[in-house]
Amino acid sequence: MKKTLLFLLAVSFLPVLVRAQIPSLNVTIEPDGHGGWREVVENQAFSSVVAMRTTFQRRTETKIGSTNVNTKIVVAYDSITNYGTVRHIPSGGVGYLFAQDPSKWSGGVDAVIFSDGHSEGDPQGVNEIYERRRGDYRAVTEVLPLLDTIANQGASPTQVADAIHHLYQSLPNDRTISAGERRGRAQVYSGLEDLLRSQTDIVGLYDPAKYPPQRSIDQVAKVKGISREQAHAIVIGEKYRRLEAFLGDNLQPLVAK
Repeated sequence: MKKTLLFLLAVSFLPVLVRAQIPSLNVTIEPDGHGGWREVVENQAFSSVVAMRTTFQRRTETKIGSTNVNTKIVVAYDSITNYGTVRHIPSGGVGYLFAQDPSKWSGGVDAVIFSDGHSEGDPQGVNEIYERRRGDYRAVTEVLPLLDTIANQGASPTQVADAIHHLYQSLPNDRTISAGERRGRAQVYSGLEDLLRSQTDIVGLYDPAKYPPQRSIDQVAKVKGISREQAHAIVIGEKYRRLEAFLGDNLQPLVAK
């Protein structure tokens, strides 16, 4: 997404300054050019932004009386759980988040984690980011052996997808994990199930600046003389292993330097 600001003539479309919740961020809300809204987040800290949580609330009247109801939309931005697709926001840099119409909703970024280990904002929001990472990590460690069974011809992609779907369906009944961890696991389960059923490759889960280009599924199948389904499981598994290692180093708050 380009950093160029939208130059709009209508006064109602001018950027709206969000009430400061994070001292090190300057946040405004502006039209995204496609009929929606976006938060423009300028990082004024000395270290990079690694992850953020943004929360919007809207008060509406019910049909009975004038009771107000709080509705929340929470959006997470995390370069750890979205390794290879979401980047850090460097000092002085700008990032963008999905937002709501500021004339109807209130809120904005309420928690942020920086690369030097410190965090700002709502402690519960910061904790939720780490909980979601732990959910991602534990789900990845669960599904990797299942991918290996496809590569070794011990199970078909459909059978493994069915097993993962069962794990996904059981999440609401698991009261031993937090809501954040549940969301993290759900993200991994649903994403991998879709990949197995569609037999498509995954975007991200490795950093092309850090790792050499990975072979395609068809290349692996040809070189190893195996089926495309086996090659698919191998390629996806390699990417998930890289994510597992990266997540494992970022499950707890770092000690600030």
